[in-house]
Amino acid sequence: MQPPAPLPIVPPAAPQEETAFIARHFRRNTRLYLTSISLSALTGSFGDMSMLVPSLVLKLNGPRWLSLFPMVAIMSLAYVPAIIMGWVMRPDTSRVRLYSFSILSMFLPLLIPSTALLLNAGRTTLIGSIFIGCALAAIGQGLTILPCWDLFARIFPQQTRGTIIGWSTGLAQLLNLVASIAVALLVGANSTALAWLPDRAREILAGWSSVAPFPRNYGISLLINITGGLVCATVLRRIKEYRHPHAGPRLPIRQYLGELRAILQRDTGFRRLLAGTVIGASLTSSMPLLLLYAVSQRGFTPDRIPLLLPISASVFIPVALLFGHLAAKIGPHRIAALCAGLVIAGWSTAMVAHNGILIVALIAGNFASTLYTYQIVAIMNHAPAGQTHRYLTLFYAGALVMGLTPLALNALLPLAPQLVPVAVITLATVTGSLLLMRSKHGEAAAEGTRRNSTLSLTDASGRATGEGAGCSYRC
Repeated sequence: MQPPAPLPIVPPAAPQEETAFIARHFRRNTRLYLTSISLSALTGSFGDMSMLVPSLVLKLNGPRWLSLFPMVAIMSLAYVPAIIMGWVMRPDTSRVRLYSFSILSMFLPLLIPSTALLLNAGRTTLIGSIFIGCALAAIGQGLTILPCWDLFARIFPQQTRGTIIGWSTGLAQLLNLVASIAVALLVGANSTALAWLPDRAREILAGWSSVAPFPRNYGISLLINITGGLVCATVLRRIKEYRHPHAGPRLPIRQYLGELRAILQRDTGFRRLLAGTVIGASLTSSMPLLLLYAVSQRGFTPDRIPLLLPISASVFIPVALLFGHLAAKIGPHRIAALCAGLVIAGWSTAMVAHNGILIVALIAGNFASTLYTYQIVAIMNHAPAGQTHRYLTLFYAGALVMGLTPLALNALLPLAPQLVPVAVITLATVTGSLLLMRSKHGEAAAEGTRRNSTLSLTDASGRATGEGAGCSYRC
């Protein structure tokens, strides 16, 4: 049997030159990156697909599937263009330009429902505009995924990436908490974000929020979200990235697919990591399922749901900073495994807890969203120089299917509710186990494979950065 063909060689680059370039622009790029994160956090809540858009559908008495559709689309439909982008992108393509332009395709489709809401269109028109706008926005978001993460890998040294992700996540949680109050002020005092305030305070805010009656208030909210996205794209355009040498013409699609297959054949360590992260993709959108389980099976009353916002943010801010610090020391794959452990703890607690105690379970289960970030970081750490987008393409190809798992479990919930937490705990256990199987021996073997197939970069201290210790970016 013929051995698999060697992986393509990354175009020659000067490691010292690239390292010096990243170091020279590190502070500037960090400021711009955190600025974009801040803008996204402050305005993103005005178009939140997990709370604001579903609440809008419920107010319109729309179909229940439409309430779930925005999040489902982000975790499945969005991965289709991401896989295509893996072929389109070349090492010498500017990730700054590609990412900033692709952001437009994510936010501009939201003008469709925003305009319909501002014009106070009929119910059928509004429901149709929400579906079309969210579907196109999800496809547009898929175009941003690979440029987003690849840009992060290009502008930050591997030793700092985990820390930056920790700081950015903590900052985003803090600003999301602040922004949620503004969203509630706009869409009404009965919003879940303000339900924990005293009655008198909500009466005052109700008077203020009546300035923009329903449904125009939701149209304004989406418009703020769109504006923030466009400003964010402008900020990102100012980032300085190292441009790799010209890579020649784009590969034929058949050859490109052959190179992806060669990665799987030659990189044993990555196969194990890929298996863990793909299975982990089945958990990243499981929080709504846990909430539904708590309400329908464990007696968690909906009036307690608003408490999750301030309490969860208060927990996530310090934990995000801690995870960012630890990621640089023990590796992002271990942080991802820790998040899988928290998901297990959350679902295990939910199986025996009742009422208010379930808040603890829900907060632990919400770390499923953090699992995604550190899985991506682990993949980027593992990918050799110039190959990040191809390794991520393989992940998204598998995650495209596994991301639909919560929908299947949701269909199982009314039929066999006791099996749902067992299934989630099993998936989380397998995810954590596979991520922790990255032993030193396995990582060293994977490094040897990558060194034989691609050129390595060396940082200022002379340590190889082609090995699986880089990091990644959250989009």
